[in-house]
Amino acid sequence: WSKKSPTFSYFTIQPFYYHSVSKEQSTDRILWELYVHRNQFEVKRTNHLLWEVATWDRYTNGDREFRLLYLLYSNSNVDGKIEKSLFPLYYFTKENNGNRSLSVFLYFYNSLKRKIPNTKEYYQEERIFWLIRIRSNYRILKQKGIDVD
Repeated sequence: WSKKSPTFSYFTIQPFYYHSVSKEQSTDRILWELYVHRNQFEVKRTNHLLWEVATWDRYTNGDREFRLLYLLYSNSNVDGKIEKSLFPLYYFTKENNGNRSLSVFLYFYNSLKRKIPNTKEYYQEERIFWLIRIRSNYRILKQKGIDVD
C-alpha cells in the first residue's frame, strides 16, 4: 500500500516494511515493531528494538537516552535531568535545580536531596531499609522556620 498527500505519505509492504513522512517526522518500521526508527525533525531521533525492549534517543541539542526494559538499564541525560539505573542494584537521578536521589541494592541504602519550594534550602536525608533514617537536616530546617512537608 502507499499514499501520498501534501502533508503525509507512506509506503508499506505488510508486515515487512513501513515508511511514512509528514512535516513533523519520518518513521521506518521493519517486521512490524521488531525495529523502529523515528526522526522527529529538529527534536530527536529514536530507535526501538523488539517493541521497546531496547530504546535509544539522540536529541538535536546533544541530549541522549538509552534504556533496556525501561529501568533494567538506563543511561539518560535529557533536559538537564540525569538518570542512571542498573536494576535492582543502582538507581541515580540528578536535576538542574540540585535535586538528586541515589538508591543502592533495591533501596537498602537511599539518599536524597530535594529543593524546598520558595527557599534556597534543600531537604537532605539518608536511609536504610526504606524506614530507618540515618541522617537528615530536618531539625535544622525546622529551627530556621522552614516547612519541610
